[in-house]
Amino acid sequence: MSYPCTKTDLVAFKDAAVDIAKHCGHVIKEAFYQPKSVDTKSCATDLVTETDRKVEQMIHSYLKEKFPDSEFIGEETFADTGSYKVLDNPTWVVDPIDGTTNFVQKFPYICTSIGLLVNKQVEVAVVYNPILDLLFTAVRGEGSYLNGERIRCNRAEELNDALIIVEIGSSRDESRLDFVFDNLKRVTRTARGIRSLGSAALNMCHVAWGAADAYYEYGIHCWDMCAGDLLVREAGGVVTDPTGTMCFKSVAPLRHTPATGGIPGGFGGHTSFCGLAMFGWTTVVLLYAPMFSFRSAIQRFFTSSSVHWYRATAITNYTVDSSHRLRSGS
Repeated sequence: MSYPCTKTDLVAFKDAAVDIAKHCGHVIKEAFYQPKSVDTKSCATDLVTETDRKVEQMIHSYLKEKFPDSEFIGEETFADTGSYKVLDNPTWVVDPIDGTTNFVQKFPYICTSIGLLVNKQVEVAVVYNPILDLLFTAVRGEGSYLNGERIRCNRAEELNDALIIVEIGSSRDESRLDFVFDNLKRVTRTARGIRSLGSAALNMCHVAWGAADAYYEYGIHCWDMCAGDLLVREAGGVVTDPTGTMCFKSVAPLRHTPATGGIPGGFGGHTSFCGLAMFGWTTVVLLYAPMFSFRSAIQRFFTSSSVHWYRATAITNYTVDSSHRLRSGS
């Protein structure tokens, strides 16, 4: 049975997310300029700080107290548990500090990302950068906003007119880096310019804002892209995997099959890749503005035989089984 939720409810969810994001922003901003205790997670470049953990706990406590029947998926808590069942109940998907390396280095592109799923569909998005005071918000069907002003994607028509955001990722596996840099070289030959900000959520927000025309990345997780997905779509953009399948349009069916790599068929075949992409445990995500000719140009590029795809088994760390339970490990 679906969870009953009105527009008034969604606005209340959004307002609460804004309140706690801003409150946590004070904590993040204060810690931003201080020495930090840093640990590593999956590898030496995958960082976590005490502030990440503190902010996630603050968000969890606040939202759980305000909405007792809501569920919570946070980057740090999920890393500890490795499993979570996705329900129809309101489910918060949170990255307390997206861009932890930036945070450690005092590079100001960091944010708190809060997305809300209801009936397994993204309904609310809040992304806040407290250093630059940029607040991105969206409620499904109501548009995307930056500091209260409506924003929309650019309407670029050609790749050579486009500013494209890319990320290298935290993995330093040599064979993966070969693929990443080869693709980057091919994109660079065609695009007007390339940027890398170090925060997936803010990268998405810049596409929604019209500050960039497209963004692609390998290996991001649902807490990286849940809020950003809605912000891009509400700004008139498109979020897909390389086969053209929309991300987050549903979380069913969610099936994982052994990865084979290659295009066409996506990473591990169309079913496996789309299943992961629908809830954001995606190996690749592409975001771009709405002009069909531009969208077609990008899809032609990313599905051409000249583009190399890395095997998903090496970089996908999460699976979703048929009962909608999220599990750690490929």
